Amino acid sequence: MSHRSNLFFYGVKDNIEDHKENDIYLSYVTDNNLNRSSKAFITFGITRKIQYPVWFYSGLGFSYYSESKQLTLQPHYDNNTKNYVSEVTTVWAKDPNAVAWGLNPEVGIMFNLWGFTLSAGINQPLPFKTGLKPDKFSPQFSFTIGGAWER
Repeated sequence: MSHRSNLFFYGVKDNIEDHKENDIYLSYVTDNNLNRSSKAFITFGITRKIQYPVWFYSGLGFSYYSESKQLTLQPHYDNNTKNYVSEVTTVWAKDPNAVAWGLNPEVGIMFNLWGFTLSAGINQPLPFKTGLKPDKFSPQFSFTIGGAWER
């Protein structure tokens, strides 16, 4: 089993839809044109020894992708808290139209010498139906250093 992620924006609480009305940003919102993505992959697979110390691995799992945008909020009345926000604030907001789940096939090669491992592989996220551009799902290359133990 392997897991890779860059869930830097895991804690983003705002949602872009909270700052829009009829798909148009509210008058106090400015889109700063800064986007950040979060990706996560989890894969289950098998390894097969080709010839010591070279191993082949392959697997299948799931991939997750989401985007957040940076917004600047001018002073405004907040309908949710029923308070007037008097200062300019910058928030990161999740874009609900930029989220995708999918399959994640992976293959690679691993060198295992005395419990020390080096591996190189590639996985290609295959999203289920999504409105995101295909370039968001380019192949992901990985190079890892690790350890292994005897069974």
